[in-house]
Amino acid sequence: MEYQALLVELAESIIEDCAIKFSTHGILSINGDRVTLKEFPSFMMNYCKVEKTRKFLPVLLDAQSPSHALESLKVELKRLQSTYKSLIYKDGSSNLRGYSYDNCVPFISVTNAKKVLFYNKETKSIEQNLDYDTYCKTIDKEYQIRPMPCVIEFNPYRPEQIYTSEYNHKTCTHLNTYKKPDWQFARKLTLEESRQYSKLPAIVDEFFTHLFPEERCKKFAFDWLHFALTSRCETYLVMNGAKGIGKNVLSETICSALIGRDNHKLANVGALDGNFNSILAESRMIVFDEFKISNDEEINRLKRYANAEQTIERKGIDVNKTEVTYNSYVICNNSLTDMRIAWDDRRFSVMDLTDKKLDDVWDTKKIDTLINTFKNPEDPTVREFGYWLLYRQPEIMINPFSCFKGSHFYKLCYTSMPEWAKMIIDEVTTSGKGYFEEADLKIMYKDRTNGVHRFPQLSKVDDFLKNYKHNGVDYLGHIERDNRTYYLQVNEKFVKTSKDNTGIDWQNVDLL
Repeated sequence: MEYQALLVELAESIIEDCAIKFSTHGILSINGDRVTLKEFPSFMMNYCKVEKTRKFLPVLLDAQSPSHALESLKVELKRLQSTYKSLIYKDGSSNLRGYSYDNCVPFISVTNAKKVLFYNKETKSIEQNLDYDTYCKTIDKEYQIRPMPCVIEFNPYRPEQIYTSEYNHKTCTHLNTYKKPDWQFARKLTLEESRQYSKLPAIVDEFFTHLFPEERCKKFAFDWLHFALTSRCETYLVMNGAKGIGKNVLSETICSALIGRDNHKLANVGALDGNFNSILAESRMIVFDEFKISNDEEINRLKRYANAEQTIERKGIDVNKTEVTYNSYVICNNSLTDMRIAWDDRRFSVMDLTDKKLDDVWDTKKIDTLINTFKNPEDPTVREFGYWLLYRQPEIMINPFSCFKGSHFYKLCYTSMPEWAKMIIDEVTTSGKGYFEEADLKIMYKDRTNGVHRFPQLSKVDDFLKNYKHNGVDYLGHIERDNRTYYLQVNEKFVKTSKDNTGIDWQNVDLL
């Protein structure tokens, strides 16, 4: 066999068994070890100890010179690399090919030098998971493409992934990292096309009817999802109820498919305690699952998150400006004590949920069908539901700021109140009395708490009565004063009259 043919065979053997790399200066590295003229003889002696390559050693030793043999081998290795277009490794059964950066163009953010993304010209999409440092280390400099400065943004209100627009008084390229959900077409539907999505899929309607038995609440849930898709909701969708009723089927499985799995995130356990809120960036929906919202600090943080503009705190990066966010938020928890709500709050839309477990009303096969439907991006039911929501005219939630307050909202309010306020509600709504003197209130509160707590000052009681509406409808009453004390005059709607045959209401007559 001729020398050149043996050399080709040797090069093929090496490239199959080893990781081959050439530096920009032409230095050869095999399996991470540099092979220069000095190291070449010892490398070949070790490599040719292997049975299948032992025959090549005499040929190489008989070459005109070691330098000639090394250069010839490098030429053949480069030629074979060019043929294969990437390194080839032998795993004993099949060849594993390295990643190809063909058609990938790097873009660097004009606001963050550490952020480099690749745009694939062939697929017309952003390759989110490619690392620029790896690209630089594996592609020879002469073949590397210099990153193009651009504005890298997350904008769900713009359909294009790459476009030209003005930024900072200059026209430049914008790279949009938002990815549409799988069910949504990359174009606007015609009127005729939209009509085929005018009906809610039966299995979806049945599930929502189970989870939200009250019709008005169910319509609000559909409205909320509509605004979550078209803009962003300014109120949290709160699902506080028993385990197993289907809260997570909606918040995770269904919402993830609707919003897009890349845009749907579960908040980590420390989301309300830590300093970093980077989860708020580049998302469309965030779910707080099994979160206990029980103090003012957590409530205030949630209220700040609901604002469109946020100062995003990232580890190791100083906060120097606000960013626009596009999130809608869901809170799921189980116990009444897990969710603190004030009676005048307008940030939390509390749903009236079923008390029946899903597996008590549906069989396992039907539940699996629903879940698998929304886990399969190719299932037409997801597209039908998505476009039904998009084109649906909201009925209850007239704008993204609308808040839903049903019976469960006021249950949570009552649970969240201090004990003295609960006592006033209980006495006013059940006793039927027309008024309560200050001394009576203090005695009742002492008995209720076994003397552990003192009844609050008049200003607190007065403020409570002026602001709280029982079940969102009626004030409990108001404060009346006399010379030395005060009394709570009860709203007549809660007073039970006791009339005799004279027609006089003796309960409210002031007997002198």
